[in-house]
Amino acid sequence: MHRPTPRPGDHVLTDRGKQLQAFFDELTVHLARWDNRHAGQADAGARRAADDAVASITALTRALHKLRRELVGEARRTGDATAARRSALPHRFRGYDGYDGYGGYDGYEIDDNDVVDDQAEQAM
Repeated sequence: MHRPTPRPGDHVLTDRGKQLQAFFDELTVHLARWDNRHAGQADAGARRAADDAVASITALTRALHKLRRELVGEARRTGDATAARRSALPHRFRGYDGYDGYGGYDGYEIDDNDVVDDQAEQAM
């Protein structure tokens, strides 16, 4: 299923974003309870909220580390796939570093056959 790419300024939460938002929301509730305690008075509920906030921070930290591992792995796989596709191209089409500025790559002149070759490669 294709999802539209969010544009800058869009606030679209993915499943991962929703999960992290839930951790933040839970932490916010616990912190609010702790911050609204009456200083100097015994308040078991506030103390429990502090403990729950610490537990929420621990859970959030674990979720962030898990997300980081997933993203690093996904980015590496994507980079590897891109590199594989790029290395499969003929040398003269791999990048602009070989472009001579006059319509050729690495000393080759571009002719009508190159256009046909490009179309065939794109169809692959």
